[in-house]
Amino acid sequence: MNDILHIYVGGAQPDPCFATIGEAIAYASRGYAPSPAAYPAPDEELPPVVIHIAPGVYREKLVLERPYVTLLGSSAQDTVLVWGDYARQVLEDGSQRGTFRTAAFRIHTHDVTLEQLTIRNDAGCGRRVGQAIALYADGDRLHLKHCRLLGSQDTLFTAPLPLKEAQPGGFVGPGEHLPRTMGRQYYEHCYIQGDVNFIFGGAIC
Repeated sequence: MNDILHIYVGGAQPDPCFATIGEAIAYASRGYAPSPAAYPAPDEELPPVVIHIAPGVYREKLVLERPYVTLLGSSAQDTVLVWGDYARQVLEDGSQRGTFRTAAFRIHTHDVTLEQLTIRNDAGCGRRVGQAIALYADGDRLHLKHCRLLGSQDTLFTAPLPLKEAQPGGFVGPGEHLPRTMGRQYYEHCYIQGDVNFIFGGAIC
């Protein structure tokens, strides 16, 4: 059994300690090349990582592609990851961001646990800004425990995408050209808040 690597974010904590969650994920992921998605997910010879996150509000847009990672907050009320991208946001090229590029946090790997965290998209009301994903969960054996997912329209996306979009360009984003690989996701004692279509996607949940 590989030894567990402990990493810390925020506060006066042991080394290695970082100011942001993104820096901690980058440190844990150094040298790792993401594997193609598969169901069931393969076993990989990697040490498990626990990222301990001190209380605070972390305004970051995050992507996790390294498996066997646990993000552990102090409590869902006190440890908050937040970002505010939204579908109707106009980009530099004049196009709109679209649904699948809005996520505050995107997981694209297997064997990830989130515990005692809030993930929030604070873009605002879906009637005004359109879709605004808090968590884009794409992978097998994902486990959320005592977490809060907060948003308005399309709060939680449980990938994969459908085979075909309803309108051209509707799937623009990180999963657009990926195989539609099914994953298993378990949400235990979680609170998920939204309005329109706020839990959607094709995973086994």
